[in-house]
Amino acid sequence: EAWGSPPSIGCDEYHPGAVTGPLTVGIAAAFTNVAAGFPVELTALIDGRTTASAWNIDGGGVVSNQPYASHAWPAPGDYAVVLRAYNESQPAGISSTVIVHVVTQPVHYVVANSGSPVAPYTSWATAATNIQDAVDVATVPGALVLVTNGTYSPVWVGKLLSVRSVNGPQFTTIDGGGGSRCVSLYDYRSSLSGFTLTNGFANGFGGGAYGGTLNNCTLSGNSAS
Repeated sequence: EAWGSPPSIGCDEYHPGAVTGPLTVGIAAAFTNVAAGFPVELTALIDGRTTASAWNIDGGGVVSNQPYASHAWPAPGDYAVVLRAYNESQPAGISSTVIVHVVTQPVHYVVANSGSPVAPYTSWATAATNIQDAVDVATVPGALVLVTNGTYSPVWVGKLLSVRSVNGPQFTTIDGGGGSRCVSLYDYRSSLSGFTLTNGFANGFGGGAYGGTLNNCTLSGNSAS
């Protein structure tokens, strides 16, 4: 395109008849089966010259001309996410749809002296005796591992889960035993709430905790090299 006079720097202009050709649309959803309230990251996969695009998120409204979107649905159900893209060859647009299945937040229970642990530990009567077992059976992003009073072994939360104590750090402890990190969390969407983390050690960073988000936790007597 020839320079304007005066020139326009840092922007471009739309010329009718220039944005034509084949157009394909897809959606990459981080998850299609999640707990209520857990955000789902969405990525637009558009190939071809495009004049405009729009997300139509069931229960979340319309977002225009954005390559990424995110939404959390507060209630269980099946929700449609539609992405539509347009160009001059496709004035009515073409679309792609994914269905996100939202379920009531699953809860997996932990009791240190549980007498009859039965996976997947979905009641106090069948609770796991340690946190790691409950974490390992959780499959739905956004699920909750609920822990009652006691002292527990270190745990690796390699999933997008919440681990929460019933009565807070005064009554619920994760003890690293002087040789292990108390807790490792997958990323900022994985959380630990209401624990005392003590006697943890790591060859690196975070003897008490590493990664994720901590809420209402007490860290005491931890070290790292």
